Amino acid sequence: MGHSNTSALSNEDAGLESPSKSFPHEENIYQVHLIQDVESPLITRSQVNYLHHGKKARNPSELSLRDQEKCLIDELLNIFMGMEGNYIHLQDISSLSDSQKIVSPPSFVISPGFDLGLKDIVSETLELGSYYLSIVTFIELRSQFDYGYVNHALCAALRRFMSDYLVLLMQCEHRCQVDPGFSLQTLRLYILPTFRSMKLVYFIIRDLVLSTEHDQQEDDMGLDNIDDLLEKLNQGNDISQIMQSSISKKKVCKGGRVLTYLTDALTNYAGDPIARNILTFLLRESSRPYMRFLNSWIHEGKIDDPYEEFMIKSHRSLSSQRLDDDYTDEYWEKRYVIREDQVPVQLSQLKDKVLLAGKYLNVVIECKQASGENAGQTLAINPEEGNTRWPDTFEDDSFTKNIIDAYVYANESLLLLLQSSQSLYSHLHALKHYFFLDQSDFFSTFLDTAQQELRKPVRLISATKLQSQLDLSLRQPGTITAVDPFKEYLTLELNQTSLIDWLMHIVSISGLEDSALGQNEKGIMDHFTNRMDSGSDQKSQNSSSKGMTEKEIDGFEAMQFGYKVPFPLSLILSRKAIIRYQLLFRFFLMVKRVEMQLENSWLHHSKKPTWKNKSPFPRIERWKKKAWFMRTRMLTLVQKIRYYSMNEVIETHWPVFMKSIEHARTVDNLMQEHVDFLDTCLKECMLTNSKLLKVNAKLLGTCGMFASYTSSFTRSLQLAETGEETYDDVRMDKMEDILKRYEENFVHHLRVLMDACNYYASTETAALLNLVMRLST
Repeated sequence: MGHSNTSALSNEDAGLESPSKSFPHEENIYQVHLIQDVESPLITRSQVNYLHHGKKARNPSELSLRDQEKCLIDELLNIFMGMEGNYIHLQDISSLSDSQKIVSPPSFVISPGFDLGLKDIVSETLELGSYYLSIVTFIELRSQFDYGYVNHALCAALRRFMSDYLVLLMQCEHRCQVDPGFSLQTLRLYILPTFRSMKLVYFIIRDLVLSTEHDQQEDDMGLDNIDDLLEKLNQGNDISQIMQSSISKKKVCKGGRVLTYLTDALTNYAGDPIARNILTFLLRESSRPYMRFLNSWIHEGKIDDPYEEFMIKSHRSLSSQRLDDDYTDEYWEKRYVIREDQVPVQLSQLKDKVLLAGKYLNVVIECKQASGENAGQTLAINPEEGNTRWPDTFEDDSFTKNIIDAYVYANESLLLLLQSSQSLYSHLHALKHYFFLDQSDFFSTFLDTAQQELRKPVRLISATKLQSQLDLSLRQPGTITAVDPFKEYLTLELNQTSLIDWLMHIVSISGLEDSALGQNEKGIMDHFTNRMDSGSDQKSQNSSSKGMTEKEIDGFEAMQFGYKVPFPLSLILSRKAIIRYQLLFRFFLMVKRVEMQLENSWLHHSKKPTWKNKSPFPRIERWKKKAWFMRTRMLTLVQKIRYYSMNEVIETHWPVFMKSIEHARTVDNLMQEHVDFLDTCLKECMLTNSKLLKVNAKLLGTCGMFASYTSSFTRSLQLAETGEETYDDVRMDKMEDILKRYEENFVHHLRVLMDACNYYASTETAALLNLVMRLST
């Protein structure tokens, strides 16, 4: 109150003389001096405490009751500001750490000799001084740079609270000076409401410090520390310096952690109006810096977070420029990640939208900067919003709408970029052309030229030679691919594990069985994407293949295409999406190879005299007709499976897929439609069900073995006909037995496949009925 009284005085009372009416350049126009008998109460108390502290005080028992009361009032006003008096002393605090001073602040002790009634009143209010010391220590500690902007804002709010507290003390001081009847009981009544508020604030900061210490014990070896260590190593920093700085750098509670604690405390104290008002004020003021981080991220794609207190972490060591050389999803997955411990409760349901909004915005900005456009002005805010004010606290009514609008705008901006300048639709048609063997004239040429190399075991195959033969086939004049600009993105890879072994391994790991597959399709596809990244970890694949199969595969089983697209197309055509394309391609190649083997068998039967010429022995002729009929049945079956997979699965779903992505409004919708299309194709091509996989593999394997046995049949026929009138009965018995076993295996596996397709058509995929109808005819 002292300052307010002084400011209310007139100019004459305050010692200010009126200015003369001379020219402005005349010297000494104003004269100012202080009035000696007008002083601030708190300054007076500080001076008195400084001058008299340490002097020997009189024994309280020698003072009258009124003098004791005045003395205790004077002492209490010191205590309330954390200062030790002559009769009330502070316990030793030299051995206490800053955290201990906050959690268990030092207490004050009254000297003996005072009246018991007065002493009881004083004892009820002494804790206020301890609360003051705890709060002041917290403010001083959390105002350091390491604690970040949110803690600084919290300390600023606490200072405003403490300034109101000091105003109350000034009022009490002034009342004590002007009112002779001011008593201890009056002082107690004055400070009672503030005492409760100070106690609540103390409890809040105490629990915050205690929760911080608990989190430090749990997070000393957290994942963030490991990620930071790896990032610094990638930047070329010395390991010893990194470890030394990590040891010296303490982990503090800051940013979203502080806001989460305040929010939880607000929920816990919801039934206390005073506590609710205090916590609402502290949370509102503390959240302002965090909201600046949030708005800058979702509206501008920027992270200005020097103290690492925002929920989004940026790994600056990762750059989109590396994607051309190292095609992985690492940039998109790890460039910007969520710090789970820094996500406030208010953003727990929106954290994915917050992450993607800034991510998408960064993609658009990078692409526009690469093309020379001014991305900052075009994407800083949604142009439909104009100069709309962004919310600056969690309490703002437009808080949620602000995030959703920014997320939708960033989605639409990236979607427009992908559809226009990045030629997304053209790339999708190229993928269909190459991976689904649509108009595959180039592929037939490639198989003709590379057939000898592909028959070798995979360890003996030259990938460079195959790539050269593929390039020649793609550029051959007269083919569709000769004028295709996207053929440069196509590469050839060799997978060390066969398709069936990989798929069976994944299905067995997922633990999905039959009818449960339809309910857990997402789980099995997660196994596809997480375990079949053939291009990113070839070494682990080699070791895995040894455990899964002992059979060494050849080039036909190992070959697969790759498709390296530039950023940002790799967001849609990601490694996980390309793996799905590779699975389908390897299945189509497996079917096509069996078809080629059976067609070669037909050519062999048509050209070789042993097969073409009529034998004089009816038994041999009957055997040849059975072999021809078996070959024809197998070839028809394989062609029906190929037709079903390509025409009734791929060609049926492709137009629907293209139409759906044309109407997609966000990148998320487009990504989901793309993955759903591929997953549907995998499922309807019988690649996600263990039983269908097994029976399909056995059926195609039987056909392939029969076709490869053609030459042996020919030699056996030649040896069986020993003359014009006799033949080898023993050899014919053996040949008939072999043919019969092939026929029995084929018929058995075909019947099992039809029964399984019938069952799963009624429980999972109705499209399998089309295959059943074709196989039954």
